[in-house]
This record gives sequence, C-alpha cells and structure tokens, in this order.
Amino acid sequence: MMTILAAGLLAGLSLPAADCSGRLTPLPQRIGTAWRCYPVIAGQYRIAVRDGAPANVQIGAELLRVALERVERPGSGKPWTVEAGTLAEPAIRRLLPDAADWNVRLPKHGYLIRPLDDSRLVVAGKDARGAFYGLMTLRQLVGPEGLAAADIIDYPVWADRYVADYGPARYRDYLELAGRKVSGFAFQWRLGGVV
Repeated sequence: MMTILAAGLLAGLSLPAADCSGRLTPLPQRIGTAWRCYPVIAGQYRIAVRDGAPANVQIGAELLRVALERVERPGSGKPWTVEAGTLAEPAIRRLLPDAADWNVRLPKHGYLIRPLDDSRLVVAGKDARGAFYGLMTLRQLVGPEGLAAADIIDYPVWADRYVADYGPARYRDYLELAGRKVSGFAFQWRLGGVV
C-alpha cells in the first residue's frame, strides 16, 4: 500500500490522505472524514481569485501561495487549482451546486472548504472575511507531503471575532500584546469601538 501511495505522489496525483485535523487550531465546526492530498509541484498548482476581489481574499491567497512555495518540489504532475471567493460569486456558484443554500445557512465570517476532485478544491466564504479565514485554515494544512484537504465547514461561535485585554494604553503595546497572545493566527481586536 505504501508503495502505491509513494508512486502516486511521485506521479503528481491527488491521493487519499491521513486525517490532518490535528494541524488545525482552532478546530473547525465540522470536518469530513475523506482527506485528500494535493502534491505541491512547482508550476502545477494555482490559487484563483476573481479580479477585483476584496483585499483580505487577495492577502489570504498570497499567504497560502507563500506557504505552498515553501514545500513545493520539482517534477511533473497533474495541475490543480484552489478556487477562492464568496458564496455569492457566480464562479463559486457554478462549482458548488449547494452554494445558495450555504450562503443562507452560514453566519457571517463562515466558510467551507470542499475538494471537488483531483484537480480542484474550493474555499468559499459567506463573505470576504469568511473566505480569508478559509484560506488560513487551508494554509495550516500545508505540509511536507503537500496540501491536505477535506470537507470543512467553520463559522464563529460568537457574532464578532476579536481579542481583548486590559493593560498597556498605547496602540503599539496592544499590537505587541495581541501578537504574543495569538502568535501568528489571524486576529481582530477592538479598542474604543474601532475595529
């Protein structure tokens, strides 16, 4: 079995993968059981966002791209694409037949990740922030073997996501405090009602 898996990865095929949910912090609300691994071969993957996408979606795509570049290897294989956007976008709706339903069911900042086949996976947010959070979840799933993915649905437990703490009164001190507390995770914080 290991020989078949190794041969598949060397050939650049998307293969079933072990459960990688242990890489995710915090754990999403729902995680499917069928994991897939997309090999990260130079020039054989792309992250697609629509022209004019909000800045946070573009930033999320760029952060994912940088993480993928760190583990990419030379070779040839089957190309694959991450399609990222919001559930309201026509391109995402064409890929996900149930996008309209999820657009109603997910709360703001929610997202879903869905591997469609060997050549495509979708990250779709209820809104642009949801798409960003989905891309950051996918970023956590990049490993030496490639990009692991499963059906993932997540949304905030609270209506607003933020980090709050009392202490230093200067803006810079709050940023440093938040940076130490969340250590690299995407965050939102509030000070005096300004987001």
